[in-house]
Amino acid sequence: GFSIIKDQDVASLLQNGYYTVNSEQQVVTNGPFLDVYQPDIILLQVGMDGVNGTPDGINDMKAILDQDDAYESRSGKEGTGVLSTLLMRVCYTEGGVTHCPNQKDYESTISYNTNMKAMPEERISKGDRLILVDMEDANIDYRYKNPSGGEMIDPIHPTQAGYDKMAITMYNALQQELQLAYE
Repeated sequence: GFSIIKDQDVASLLQNGYYTVNSEQQVVTNGPFLDVYQPDIILLQVGMDGVNGTPDGINDMKAILDQDDAYESRSGKEGTGVLSTLLMRVCYTEGGVTHCPNQKDYESTISYNTNMKAMPEERISKGDRLILVDMEDANIDYRYKNPSGGEMIDPIHPTQAGYDKMAITMYNALQQELQLAYE
């Protein structure tokens, strides 16, 4: 995982081994990231901070998957990509106070998730091994300004308990798809 990295920068990291933050190059590997680590499975949940409900958001994901395809061609190794929808941004009322993300981010998240659910089908039909995980299945408690303990730090980021639920959701999808056994 990489914090502060934007979804469009992930493709650069995979292709070049670096990404840029505030005009400063962040070198992670010498050469393409996937060539160095040679993964069998790539877990991708990108776009939470800068959610973009326009086609650009999905195009960024497609660029990431294109880099995975390029790695598979170079290495002759087929991998599995696990794509995730974003956590929803929801309103809730507690103690007479309503807490809501801004309307634009709410609508962008819905649009992104709708597009994300449709995008893998075309790639799968062309031979990509992709699994789509819907994070709504994680059953996150979206409360964040809550003395009794929701599972969000803010409207975007989960607490450790929320991340744990997300991890279980990812694991369950992998286990079902790849018949993994927890040891």
